[in-house]
Amino acid sequence: MARSTLKHVVDEADGTPWSGFHFVHDVVPSPREGHRNHLDNLAVAELLFDARNTYITEAVGLTWEQLSDSGRSLIMCRLEIDFEREVVAGVPLKAGVRAIKRSRRTVTFAEVVWTVDPALPIAVATSVHVVVRVDTPGAIELPDDVVEKFESYEGQPLVGMP
Repeated sequence: MARSTLKHVVDEADGTPWSGFHFVHDVVPSPREGHRNHLDNLAVAELLFDARNTYITEAVGLTWEQLSDSGRSLIMCRLEIDFEREVVAGVPLKAGVRAIKRSRRTVTFAEVVWTVDPALPIAVATSVHVVVRVDTPGAIELPDDVVEKFESYEGQPLVGMP
């Protein structure tokens, strides 16, 4: 995907790039063994993973236990990350996640990791998720209760492809 496709997730609404996100997670990553000079791509992907899971469970309120008890699971079927610049470990970062659109079977998240000062994107990502029934393979139509949780948290309907 070209850089311009992911640009919409870092537009500034009020002077800070994370202002368009209801969910923003503050992190100060520690150095990883063998990578003391900068955060490697895996470390940045792990920051996005942690932020995404915190967004889903703590912010949106969709727990893995609730899904499992209903015989469903939320599965990521696509992740695309543009690594914008390097950052050293120990630098304060913000990670933002938001649901930006949906189709009958998918919900798409915009995800960004920024440095705080100056406010610059480190990584810009989109991820696409589907709900599956645990007992049968394949994605099912997005259940109303799942859609309602995301729309309620984001304060607006998720629109997109039919």
